[in-house]
Amino acid sequence: MKQRVVEFIVALFFAILMLPSALAQQDTERVTYSKVFPGSNPDFQLVTLIRTGEATYKQTEDDPDPVNFRIPDKVSAQIFDLAKELAYFAAPLESGLKIAKMGDKTFRYEGAETHSQTFNYSTDLNAQKLLELFEKIAESQRLFLRLEYSLRFDRLGVNDALIAIDSARHRDRLIGADHLLPLLDQIINSKRYMNISRNRADAIARGMRQSIGQGAQ
Repeated sequence: MKQRVVEFIVALFFAILMLPSALAQQDTERVTYSKVFPGSNPDFQLVTLIRTGEATYKQTEDDPDPVNFRIPDKVSAQIFDLAKELAYFAAPLESGLKIAKMGDKTFRYEGAETHSQTFNYSTDLNAQKLLELFEKIAESQRLFLRLEYSLRFDRLGVNDALIAIDSARHRDRLIGADHLLPLLDQIINSKRYMNISRNRADAIARGMRQSIGQGAQ
């Protein structure tokens, strides 16, 4: 009995010792997704995600004002699981098929090792799933930037921005969009905006908060 207690205490001691290292690894382990597609709008996108769920979005490589946001833990874990299934991008992802150019997409993993792969189109189902997640994340940040711009410089464009957000929400395209809520509340609580915009913002905010509450259960 005493030996088991001693073994438990020793195991607990080493677990505590390893905790700072594990937390540090979470802070440094990251997956990035970039897309370069000249002629599209935007023609450059970059999403950087660390395992803890903190993320940034840029529309230029030297973007001085990146969007900082957070990804739900469940989605962050899914992204890192897919990266693991893809050998952390150590193997090529390009299909080699002769199809239309759809932009150079790059997955990059930084952790114990660093690997990256650039491709136009991949037939790997895990790569397709990962691409879809990152495309949703990037779309959510573009919608955030559009609404933020409209609130500052184009009040007449606010309702169109809200319509785009509502459409994305109904198509399950919003990921990492909680930072939209303060902007929506700003519209809801201000008589500067049309009633139709305020009502739409209220419906979107209520739907988002309901989804957040369900996700926390």
